Amino acid sequence: MKKILIVLLLCMPSILLAQKTFLDTTEEAKQICDAVMQNFVMKNINVAYDRLKPIAILNSEDIEKLKSQTIEQEPIITKRFGQPIDFLFVKAKEIEGVFIRYIYVLRHERYALRFQFDFYRGSDNKWGLSNFMWDDGLRTLLDEF
Repeated sequence: MKKILIVLLLCMPSILLAQKTFLDTTEEAKQICDAVMQNFVMKNINVAYDRLKPIAILNSEDIEKLKSQTIEQEPIITKRFGQPIDFLFVKAKEIEGVFIRYIYVLRHERYALRFQFDFYRGSDNKWGLSNFMWDDGLRTLLDEF
């Protein structure tokens, strides 16, 4: 019995870290998106993705894979587009009370990247990150206006 208790106590921190913390409001979601974007400006890629994990409906492995791909591509992006300068919030699209998408632009010296955060409100009335992506599709963003 003591051995089982010790094993449970040793596993507890990893269990707690793996727990999801979904959000009560879309305002909280927007604040997190702003913080993530600021981390991308500062090239704190690990911090940005780690901030998404607890609020994500996506599993942690998918986020880790995307984080690895981003870290791998960052030098190529910097060489092509220059250093990050700042970010701009572009717009939010919402299906009232069910789904919201926040769209941002991460400005670099010579071009910008589009970022998209999708949140879904589940049966528990909490908002969770259902999709996250970034690309160089600035032109497609302009087509939406």
